[in-house]
This record gives sequence, C-alpha cells and structure tokens, in this order.
Amino acid sequence: MSKASIAIEVKAASNPRSRSDRPEPCRLRALGLVSPLGGDAASAWPRFVAGDLGGLRERSDLVPGQTLWVGEVCGELPTIPPPLSRFACRNNALALAALEGLRPEWEAVQGVAPERIGVVVGTSTSGVSDAETALATHLETQAFTPDFDYAQLEFGGLAGFVAACVGARGPAYTLSKACSSGARALASARSLLR
Repeated sequence: MSKASIAIEVKAASNPRSRSDRPEPCRLRALGLVSPLGGDAASAWPRFVAGDLGGLRERSDLVPGQTLWVGEVCGELPTIPPPLSRFACRNNALALAALEGLRPEWEAVQGVAPERIGVVVGTSTSGVSDAETALATHLETQAFTPDFDYAQLEFGGLAGFVAACVGARGPAYTLSKACSSGARALASARSLLR
C-alpha cells in the first residue's frame, strides 16, 4: 500500500516513428524508489527477487473487524518544505523521498525552460488517509485540523507538488488507475514526449 516511484525522462527520440510505423522504444532513464523492500532500486531488487516478505505488516486499523497484511514503508520520510506545506501528507512525503533518488536528473534539467518540463505521475490513493483523519476530526469537532488542505486529498495534488519541487511549469497531471497508475503515467509521459 505504501510505495512511491518516480521516473524521469529528459528527451524523446528524434524520430517517434520507425520505418515500420511502430513507436521507437522508450526507456527509463532513472528511477527513484521508496518501497517496503527498500529506499532505492539497488537495495529493493535483491529482496524482491528473493521473495522477501519483511516489508509486510499486520494492520487492524484499515478495515473494521479485520487484520490485514500490507506492504508498508517504515522509518523516517523527508519533511515537506515549508513553502509547500499545503501539500504536506504521507503520500507526498513518499514522493519526495523517491524524488530525492532522482536529484541528479532533475537538477540536470534546471537549464531547460520550465515550460518545457512536464510531470506525469500515478497514484492509487493520493493523500486519502490524511484526509480521512482530517474528516474524522471534522465530524467530532466541526472543524478541520489546522494543517489540512484540499491539496493533500486531491489526486492532482501529487503532480502539482512534484512540479513545484522541480520547478516544472509544463503539463502536470496525475493518473489514478489503481495498480496500473505508474505504468499509465509512463505511457502518458511518452505520448507527451512525442
């Protein structure tokens, strides 16, 4: 349930169509990863291949009357910078941790016009858990928690957050397609590059 991955591709192939009118291959240039198996691809991959279940945790607070095994990222997550505090939620902290793994790539595009840098991300829940807490507080007290902002809940908030982190001003949007969200984001980004 708790995972974040962000991919960056800086440029498209010069000819988006090959002689057979098939799309040129699209390759992942870099990967930022935060998952229950590790904080980067180098540490997560061997655990994945080995079938390591160490990232699973029992949770009884998700579905009333049931205990479930879920993948959960444990440990410290980065703090959302104060200028972006309206985006402060666990989902965006996971995204920021994944983005940190891509720092050399997004710093390398700082000379590119911000309008030419786009962000396409995928999420299955965005900041819904933080919003559920805020709504529960509202039901009890008739007021939202002081740190609640709609940008934490809104599915598109993730793209706005990542765009603000890297200074992108091109197209920025979030796809939410359950487990296929990340793959759909990559396909959509490839279309934009074309």
